[in-house]
Amino acid sequence: MQNNTFNTYNDVTNALDAARKARKVWEQGVFASSNEKLRALLVSAFDIFQACVANPDLTGGITELLKHFNLKHSKNTSLELKIVRLVFADETTQHKHKQRLLSYARVLTLAHEDNQTPATLDQYIQDKGGIDEIRRTKSGKSNELKAQQYATVAKKQFANTPETGLFDAFKLPPELKPANGNRYSLALVRDNQDGTGTIVHGLNTNSLVEKALEEVGKVIAKQVGEQAAQSLLTGASQHHAAAISEAMQTVNSAYKPELSLGEPVPAAE
Repeated sequence: MQNNTFNTYNDVTNALDAARKARKVWEQGVFASSNEKLRALLVSAFDIFQACVANPDLTGGITELLKHFNLKHSKNTSLELKIVRLVFADETTQHKHKQRLLSYARVLTLAHEDNQTPATLDQYIQDKGGIDEIRRTKSGKSNELKAQQYATVAKKQFANTPETGLFDAFKLPPELKPANGNRYSLALVRDNQDGTGTIVHGLNTNSLVEKALEEVGKVIAKQVGEQAAQSLLTGASQHHAAAISEAMQTVNSAYKPELSLGEPVPAAE
């Protein structure tokens, strides 16, 4: 199945309605034993999900639909789970089939992370051994870093490699200044839909900043390998300059920012 064309959130609403109707036909017995039809429904959900990821404006009607059908949701509910509930759940079944819905949402999440498309999702599910077999590959516990360690990896990466900055040397406004004793703050950036962005708000709440650094540290560790990140932390804790240098060289050679804003803005005189 190829991607549908979604130009407005009404297109998404109509597609969700069609998928709900197809699911009800399937549940009523016509396709009850058909794994193929279930995968087709997931393809429809995945098509809608990817369109909404590519264009957030398309999500405008999803919350209203959830309210209309009395489906559970909150501000923390992921987009994929919202879509799965709209396609596969009713008010009376959403709690009974909670784990099944989470499994379907996991399929969308991991397929997206694995760069699948609606055209490849059916085969992707089959190659993985079915819906219930699709899970993240987890590293051994002994090799996993703790949350605070991921944040430390990010801090050391950015402290030692100024060239990794996405937008360097601009005059720091008061709204973006870190809290006392810290070097980092958060900027809320709006996509202007014309290739430009605007910083609309700044935050220096320590818990939020640390969480952001933790997430960045995970990205770095994934790109360079957990072992290199572990070496950096071990060397730092033992004050071994050679270990620090070797670990940082590994990190620097592999880590690349995911965003480039072009030429840096010169610092104010």
